[in-house]
Amino acid sequence: MKLKKISKIIVIALVVAALCVAANFYLDKLYSSLFVVTVFIACGLIISFQCCRVDREKKESQQFICQEREKAEKSLENERILKAIFDSVSDMIWQVNGKTGIMTVNASARKTLNIPPNAVIHVSDITSGKSLQTAMERINHRITNRDVSDVFPPFVYNVHEFKNPGGKEIPVETTTAPLINENGEVVIVGVSRPIEERLRRESDMAMNDRMHAIGILAGGIAHDFNNLLFVIRGWADMLRSYDGVDKSPNINKALGKIMDAVDRATKLTQQLIAFAKGGSAAKEIGSLADVIRESAEFALGANSHCRCDFNIPNDLWLCNMDPFQMGQAVQNLVINAVRHGIPKGGTIRIEAENVTLKESNCLLLKSGQYVHFSIADSGTGIPLEIISKIFDPYFTTKDKGEEGNGLGLSVAYATIVKNHNGYIGVDSKMGEGTTFNVYLPAVLDRRRRREDVPADPTKNIPKQSLRILVIDDSLANLALLKDVLQTLQHTCDVAEEGSAALKIYEEAHGSGNPYDLVITDIMIRGGMGGVEFSEKLSEKYPKAKIIAMSGYADEYSEKFSAFLGKPFSFSSLGKVIDEVMIK
Repeated sequence: MKLKKISKIIVIALVVAALCVAANFYLDKLYSSLFVVTVFIACGLIISFQCCRVDREKKESQQFICQEREKAEKSLENERILKAIFDSVSDMIWQVNGKTGIMTVNASARKTLNIPPNAVIHVSDITSGKSLQTAMERINHRITNRDVSDVFPPFVYNVHEFKNPGGKEIPVETTTAPLINENGEVVIVGVSRPIEERLRRESDMAMNDRMHAIGILAGGIAHDFNNLLFVIRGWADMLRSYDGVDKSPNINKALGKIMDAVDRATKLTQQLIAFAKGGSAAKEIGSLADVIRESAEFALGANSHCRCDFNIPNDLWLCNMDPFQMGQAVQNLVINAVRHGIPKGGTIRIEAENVTLKESNCLLLKSGQYVHFSIADSGTGIPLEIISKIFDPYFTTKDKGEEGNGLGLSVAYATIVKNHNGYIGVDSKMGEGTTFNVYLPAVLDRRRRREDVPADPTKNIPKQSLRILVIDDSLANLALLKDVLQTLQHTCDVAEEGSAALKIYEEAHGSGNPYDLVITDIMIRGGMGGVEFSEKLSEKYPKAKIIAMSGYADEYSEKFSAFLGKPFSFSSLGKVIDEVMIK
């Protein structure tokens, strides 16, 4: 540009020189001088104008350069800001080129999917199977039709899976929008959010609801079943008390078989009740580490082909727990690992640690201190299609006739979750093994205390004949109890529900021949139950003695003097009656 302007000035100078020579040749001296002066003045003006123009263009050029530089710097600053926002968002943000399948992802996506910072990502690297096939079909359809909105309406929401380089699938919810870039290529922009913890919470909540419903059903079955067992056991006891029966070995043997069957059935119903309600816990503050070690080693027993590898710190926090119930839960988990995880032998890894959970944790537990322990095997794993059923009562993968009744994990669930306000979950992968994770509330106060410890039975109880009122909604139970009490030298009247029993009791009291004792079932169908009856009776007759019995309930009103769980033996009934009467 500068050379061009200098050339113009040289040309002007040459033209002026030529004009001066011509003027000197053709004009006289005076006119020649005037002409030369005029020409020089004109040339000066032309040159001055040209120089001003050059300066103006130079300034404009400098201003243009400055403006372009400012635009470039501002563009770079905006790009840095956008990239900072892009990488600071906790959700995964990505875009995929529809033609090449190459993806651009933010820092959160790289962290979640474990992708190296500078790695080039193709859509097939993070999607597989049906998700990849569907995505590529839609992308190709867009490219072919060139009509983005018809193929994928803007902001489509769906739930699918991404995968990391290790092959682990990560469930996400994604919102996508299609774009066409400046090169005319289809680009899909998406925002994805991992939902693994949310799905886990939803699964746990669904399982809790299902277990609650099953627990109600199991409790009702246990109640009715215990009433039947009570009648069977009762009449078997009555047969043994008849004259001459003790002299017949065959009858005694048959009665023994009946009683053995009743005892086994009673243990089964107790497990159902433990599942339904968690049972009555005799809690004390103690070391969970000791319970875990002793119970796990006891559960292995004769299974010398298996062993436990413990990793439990010495400073493990204490827990307020029922050692017996927690021991049974640990035994059930270890037995499950032996029978189902490593039946041919192996190592069961048991680890424990102190943890602090925050609010809104994925375990649905309150914030605070917990003891976490895990029981893991390296067996075959649990198939995905049955993992949601393993805590259901009577669910088992064993063939008919094999050892196990399908209640072990159900009882463990009830003990840990319902009775100890804890959590139990399972992680399993086919071919790698299964891990059960348990969380129990910790107690940082190291003072030990005992809860719900039953009083020692009273000794040297005198025998006496009593007038007793029995309340039960089962006619079979009433007939049996009446015969038993009469056999024990007591006088007995019966009622089928609480309202009728109150009238009978008041009439007897008004006649001057009151009842010494009332025995009532807690759960009465179609009438006043035992709890309501005891409260109304005690309100009017504070010194009334009431024994509660039930085939299901294990918690009862403070108005009761004692409690008997069905089925109970007649010797137990007689002993409790005598103990209550001397209080």
